[in-house]
Amino acid sequence: DLSPPRQPDGRESKEIAGALIQEALDGKTPVFEWVHRHASGQDIPCEVRLVRLPCAGRRLVRESLIDITERREAEEALRTSRDALRAVFDASPHPTLMLDREGCVRMWNGAARRVFGWTTKEVVGRPPPIVPSDRRREFDVLRVRVLEGRSVSGVETRRVTKDGRVIDVSLSGAPLIDRHGAVTGVVNALVDITPRKRAEQALRESEAKYRTLVEDATYGILRASREGQILAVNPALVVMQRCAVLDRVDGVETRWRRKTGTVITVRVSSRAVHDSDGTLQAVEIIAEDVTGERALESQLRQAQKMEAIGQLTGGIAHDFNNILTAVLSNAELIAGALPPDSSCLRSEVDDIRAASRRGAAMIRKLMAFSRREHLDIRQLDLADVTDDLAPMLTRLLPENIEVIVIRGNGPAMIRADRGAVEQIALNLATNARDAMPDGGTLRIETYATTIDGESGAGHRMGETSEYICLAVSDTGLGIDDAVRTKIFEPFFTTKPPGEGTGLGMSMVYGLIKQHGGLIKVDSEPRRGTTVQVCFPADPSRTRPGATPQAAREVRGGSETILLVEDEEAIRRASQRVLQHFGYEVRVAADGEEALALLSDPNVPVDLVITDVVMPKLGGRKLYDAAQKAGYDVRFIFSSGYAARDMRDGVELDPRLPFLRKPWMVADLLARVREVLDEPREKTAMIAVGPRAIVASRCNEVGIE
Repeated sequence: DLSPPRQPDGRESKEIAGALIQEALDGKTPVFEWVHRHASGQDIPCEVRLVRLPCAGRRLVRESLIDITERREAEEALRTSRDALRAVFDASPHPTLMLDREGCVRMWNGAARRVFGWTTKEVVGRPPPIVPSDRRREFDVLRVRVLEGRSVSGVETRRVTKDGRVIDVSLSGAPLIDRHGAVTGVVNALVDITPRKRAEQALRESEAKYRTLVEDATYGILRASREGQILAVNPALVVMQRCAVLDRVDGVETRWRRKTGTVITVRVSSRAVHDSDGTLQAVEIIAEDVTGERALESQLRQAQKMEAIGQLTGGIAHDFNNILTAVLSNAELIAGALPPDSSCLRSEVDDIRAASRRGAAMIRKLMAFSRREHLDIRQLDLADVTDDLAPMLTRLLPENIEVIVIRGNGPAMIRADRGAVEQIALNLATNARDAMPDGGTLRIETYATTIDGESGAGHRMGETSEYICLAVSDTGLGIDDAVRTKIFEPFFTTKPPGEGTGLGMSMVYGLIKQHGGLIKVDSEPRRGTTVQVCFPADPSRTRPGATPQAAREVRGGSETILLVEDEEAIRRASQRVLQHFGYEVRVAADGEEALALLSDPNVPVDLVITDVVMPKLGGRKLYDAAQKAGYDVRFIFSSGYAARDMRDGVELDPRLPFLRKPWMVADLLARVREVLDEPREKTAMIAVGPRAIVASRCNEVGIE
């Protein structure tokens, strides 16, 4: 027995051999690997077969041995090769996977796990989950091509990660071939090219942007070599040269001058006329005056620009109004708490109140030019307003300026906000004064006129409307066309730095447009300026009787008020004011909190003062919910927004009590008493949208 004392697995050789020989004697044929020791002392791996020999009276076993040393070495080399291949496969920086002929994953390297998120256990033995549904057919086509022995390289496609992200990849595939030359599967290598694709898209967009800039330019642009050879031209340059090389030109716009010197814009089309031998005989030209179209386009751009600025100022005004409300109310509380002998402190508090009121006035100007200011629309005689302003203008203007007020025949009835009309007139008079530094004449005239669709911007052709106009004329410096096209732009001014805000004419423009009117400016350098502001005439044409407005009495009460305000500073200040004047005050930061308080039967609420725009539940929706729940409570709405800037579908009927921010303490207290003292029998049902809501008496609060 040349077997070593122990086999490689550690078992005793004699013990194992005895068991195997017994199996052979029992009629089995054990085949196993065994290590035998050569006489030289070398251990030789062998394949052993034991067979029982047919021999009467004796138990014999034949042992056949095959030296498998070379096979073992080949297997070891194969294992080493496979381990090396797996190490290289797993170390690749790019996602790599091996597929069998059916398209299921056999191997999945570390880069694939890192990029796509699936573990090896999750993908091996199943089709690769990285293929999106819209790329499945493409995947199968490429797999079949590789299984036919053809490699693919650099195919750009898309794959999906475990978390759902879609990435761009470059795919290369090669067949797996066994030692017999048969294709057993596919190996795919993927390169993530998402950053490159994004960079390419950004480059294309940039090129398209600048290509459009050049191609749409109205000026001719070309690129030429050092030798003078033209390399590229834009369409504008082609149009300029077209008459010389083509037989016709269509729709080229240019500028012509009339005999009077007026410059107009024309669209020109032309056709060349040749004789029988091709010689150019004449050019036929058709010209269309498109000055009006271009003017309308310019007006549209101006209106869009004003609307965009107006939206911005609306938001700014709301925030600033909230700030001023807190400042004014606290300043008045401090002033009321000061002892009578605190003249110094009282003066400082008065300065705070005055500065706050100036800020509120500035906000009203911003909202006026953006057409977002609340207006108190009433019937007015425009001629009466100008007559009342005449003494003020006399004091405002220097003595070297003569003021002439001309009143047209009959009443000049309009529906407008008196304060807005006075603001318009004062701004125009101030501009006229600045245009006459050496003195002159200021002429203010009111008259009735009709404007038809051909002469009135914004009217349909053939439509005629009646207007009452206020014309302010001066004999001053005048302005040229370039300045006249910009005078309504906010912050545009011809005055030196520090002498003008540039909001005057933009405010006039905003106010007149808010009234549905028209404005026209006629001026020439050194020939003065006339500004015509036209308001739609009041259809009734009748002068209402005088109804003097009683002065509001500032007094408190003992009722319970629910104050709903999301701005903490305003909430605190309002609460202190109302409590100081005797009211029982409950507070809520939004409409949802307010509804919870209204549902408490132990504390009945007489009045709700609510901000209109709040998070969670705004004032209008709070009102609707309270009405639906049957709460018998009155409401006052308050906001720093103009009505057209309110969000979330807010619609307020003009008859609902409204308190505009920033308010003074007297404004708040007067409105509270006004609503609480309103008799119940005067409450009326009115419809707003799809709902019926309960509103107090017809208060003219000027919501658009």
